[in-house]
Order: sequence, then C-alpha cells, then structure tokens
Amino acid sequence: MLIMSKLTHTQPQPALFISVMRLSRALRQHFDREARANGLTFSRARALSLVGRLPGSTQTELARQMEIEPPSMKRLLDGLEQSGFVTRCPVEGNRRANGVFLTPRAEEQFAGLLGFINTLSEELLADADPADIAAAQRLFDHVLTRFSE
Repeated sequence: MLIMSKLTHTQPQPALFISVMRLSRALRQHFDREARANGLTFSRARALSLVGRLPGSTQTELARQMEIEPPSMKRLLDGLEQSGFVTRCPVEGNRRANGVFLTPRAEEQFAGLLGFINTLSEELLADADPADIAAAQRLFDHVLTRFSE
C-alpha cells in the first residue's frame, strides 16, 4: 500500500503528484468543453472516442478500458445507440457478445472530437524533447504498474 502522509511538499514526489493531478484536471476540463461544444457529456464523448480508437470492441472490453462497471457501460452505449452514434453487431463465434462501432453519423459529426486528443497532445508537446516525453511515459507506466500490485 502506498503511504504518502509522511511526505512533505518540499520533497519532489508530492510536487510531481500535485502537478499530475493539476494536469489531469486541466485536460478533463478542456476535453469536457470540447464535448459540450459537440452536444455530448464528458462520459459519452469519452466512450465515442474509445469506440473510434477500438472499433469492434465488446461492451465488456470498453467498460474495462473506461474503468467502469459493465452495466454502466451498457447504459452509456444504450444512450449512444438511441442517439444514432454507435451500432452493435454480433461478434462472430460468440452469440452473446456484440462489437460496438461508430455510425457514419458519428464518424462525420465528431471527426474533430475523435481527433481532439491527438491535436491537443501535438499542440501541448510540440516543443518538448522526445526523450523527456519518453521518460515521462516510462514514469507514468511505472506508477500505474505499482497501483496494480
């Protein structure tokens, strides 16, 4: 178990985590504004983005990726399907599973939203040293691995 209560703000670890939390909040606020501009909630926009990156994924796989429970994912997909943004198609060889795909409407209307993360990262990291980006990715992967231990 990770214990941070003994760390002070003069140590680099808390400063790093505070910066990561601030960055996470800023990214979410930016993404949320983009989603609302496209008539979506943050959760629906996030789900659409995920389906766009992982077409054909099952509801269970998408729930795992979004770190939510499958029933919550089902409700999210039901709303997106009723709005005409996703469609479910049977997975070959598995009668109980459906793959989830974007509809042409979603692909056309939300092309900007689906490319939002790439555009934002290109803008924010344009002048960053590729070695620093790689080091940050390794550090984040390391920390995420520690959470799963």
